[in-house]
Amino acid sequence: MIQETVFKGERPLNALEKEIVAKKTEAFESALLSLVPIKMLVYPYVKDFKRKLTKQKNLLLKTAKKVLQDPENEQRLIRKSERQYYFDNPFYSLVMLYIPTIFQPRHIQLLLKKFERRTRRYFRERVRDFVAFLRHIQDSEVPEDAPDKDFWQYAFPEELQFTGYLQAQYDNDRKTLKMLRKGSSWKNFYTLDVLNSFSISFIPLYRLFSRVWKKINDAMEAFMKNKVLDFYLIDTLSDRVYRILKEKSYLFKLEETFKVDPEEFIKTIHEPWFIMHTNPQKGLKVERIHPQGTGLHPEGERYTATLNLLLMKMVISWDVHYRYEGHVEEWWIVKSNYTKSMTGYCIYERTSEGFCHYYSITIKAEPSETLAALGELILPTLERITKGNTQQMMKNIKKYYLEKNSN
Repeated sequence: MIQETVFKGERPLNALEKEIVAKKTEAFESALLSLVPIKMLVYPYVKDFKRKLTKQKNLLLKTAKKVLQDPENEQRLIRKSERQYYFDNPFYSLVMLYIPTIFQPRHIQLLLKKFERRTRRYFRERVRDFVAFLRHIQDSEVPEDAPDKDFWQYAFPEELQFTGYLQAQYDNDRKTLKMLRKGSSWKNFYTLDVLNSFSISFIPLYRLFSRVWKKINDAMEAFMKNKVLDFYLIDTLSDRVYRILKEKSYLFKLEETFKVDPEEFIKTIHEPWFIMHTNPQKGLKVERIHPQGTGLHPEGERYTATLNLLLMKMVISWDVHYRYEGHVEEWWIVKSNYTKSMTGYCIYERTSEGFCHYYSITIKAEPSETLAALGELILPTLERITKGNTQQMMKNIKKYYLEKNSN
């Protein structure tokens, strides 16, 4: 009987796969909420999705370890598990919700066979990837308790090799979802889950897979970029931000030059009175906050504003926290009722004249569930107001320093 063994390299491998499960689950939840903006209704499906991804991950690792211990029986060990891997596929579960159990049209039968062949083939390839990684690590001098990046850098000396490793999983998901989406010609067929008053199968399958495909596609692309940065481009905050600027991998960018010393501008830009003086938003209130126990910058600001959106009056609020590394600032928004997540950076460069060359970039912005539910009605208007206020604020700041310098 094969004994359970913990291999060197198993920890970072498992940790990376856990992160991938979390990212895919987050993307899946986001896709469902964009279609059914009630978290309580979609929660059972999100929970099941994560559970099955986790089962697949565990089965992959377990099979790879068995192959390492008994390489002569590799084919038998893989064949023994690959069908279970297919049944644990969360996309398989989604498809089955749409298929009548008594009669399956021929095109559905063919699609499921194609889906199973792809899943089995991917399982075999992934097991061999795991085996190769663990086998390579066993002979290395990397200590057991080394940071995860040390294991990955040893296994894949070049970042492109590591990207290729992640790309295999990304490509499989992309092609699988594309295949299912294309083959879901039963998109107008609905079934009723008798155990629940709501069923995800009320959503046309083509629409569901289109949204899930887009969300997972975007999530895995971003994940790959971030992991390469974490493991291979271990640089300063400044290096990372300038790389974002160079690659233009941001959502929004502002760039201005203010006739003020950068150090003075850094001190002033987060003063509540200065923000309220230069921001054109009527009724904007800003106050200093002092978060405890964060280990980050000890200060931040709390914003509250009343907006008139279409025929609605909406009070929005958010907290901004930030930390500095030299002339680069990292900021992030929390406790907001209009955004689930928003992060970005500011740069305060000194020009040859001693002025402040200022950049502000937003790299991530995800609306709150409430706003996401309103979707196309509110989001474009709110985005337009926010950008307009920010651009006008830059003009007001320039005017403020021009007047100050002339006195």
